[in-house]
Amino acid sequence: MCLDRCLALCATPICAAADPCLEALRASTRFGRLSHDLLELMAEAATTLTVGRDAVVVHENAPATALYMVVSGGVKLIKTGADGREFIVTLIGPGRSFGERALFDPRGHDTAAVAVLDSTLVRIDGRTVRDLTHRFSDLALTMIESLSGTIRRLTDHLEGLAMEQMEQRLARLLIELATDFGRPMIGGTKLRVRLTRQMLADMVGATVETTIRILSRWTKDRLIVTSHHEITLLAPNRLRSLTQPSRN
Repeated sequence: MCLDRCLALCATPICAAADPCLEALRASTRFGRLSHDLLELMAEAATTLTVGRDAVVVHENAPATALYMVVSGGVKLIKTGADGREFIVTLIGPGRSFGERALFDPRGHDTAAVAVLDSTLVRIDGRTVRDLTHRFSDLALTMIESLSGTIRRLTDHLEGLAMEQMEQRLARLLIELATDFGRPMIGGTKLRVRLTRQMLADMVGATVETTIRILSRWTKDRLIVTSHHEITLLAPNRLRSLTQPSRN
C-alpha cells in the first residue's frame, strides 16, 4: 500500500466539556485512571477524526504535533525500508494510543500510522500534552508506563524472533490481536481486521510461504477458519497452548 494514497481526514471542532472526546478518554485503558479535571483539560485540546480504511493518519518522519487514541477501528504502524518495502510494526486497537514517543523526540514519528478499518480517533494537541505532562505527575507516570509498555513489547518481539518457533510466534500474534480486534461469535472469535498473509508474515518475521503453510495446517485442524483475509479463531485455548515452549 503506497502511503501517498492518503484519504481525507474528517475532523470535528475542538471538543467541549462532556463531549465524545472526554467520554473516550474516560473509557480508555491508558487514560481512564486520570482525574476528571485533568481529562477535561486534555479534552479541551482534542478533536475527533473520522478516517476511512487505508487513510494515512501520520506520515513517517513527520513532525510530532499530536497524541492519538483509537476509539473504534484500528491503525497499523509502518516502517518503510530504503528499498521502499513496508514493514508492519504493530496494530493498534480501540482504547490504545500512539504517538507518545514522538512527542518527546525531536526527530518526530519513526513510523507511519495507517487505518486498517474505518476508524474514529481522538487527536490531542501535542503542545498541550507536553505542557500537562510537566504540570501533572499522574499524566507523566501514565506516559512513562505507555513508553515502558512499548519497550516491553519490542523486547518480547525480539525474544520471540530469537527463541521461539514460527508456530509459537504466529499463535501468540493471533491471540494478541483477538484482545484488540476480536468479536465473540457462536463457535469462535472473529478478528475484525483484514489480515493478508504478507501482513502476518511481516509481524512474526516469517516468509509468506511458511505463514501460509501454518495457517493451512491450523485450518485443517479446526483451530481457525479464514475467509477473504478475515480469520476466526475456533479454538483460542488450543492456540494459546501453542505459545508455550515445546517440552521436546
